[in-house]
Amino acid sequence: MGDDPDGYFLPCDFVLILGQCIMDESNLTGESIPVSKVPIASYNQTEFNPDEEIQRKHALFSGSKML
Repeated sequence: MGDDPDGYFLPCDFVLILGQCIMDESNLTGESIPVSKVPIASYNQTEFNPDEEIQRKHALFSGSKML
């Protein structure tokens, strides 16, 4: 991950499977409000699609910053 004094820039897309994190997606969305991400449930048997609003809370996108 790219090093920055205020966080880490992600080099690729990820799916969060454990823990929680706060992301700065302002360079992707234009929103200046940090976004909370939560792990995807291990019992979730549906195909992961980050374009679906309900599944975006598990997706960490390339170019965003982990705070």
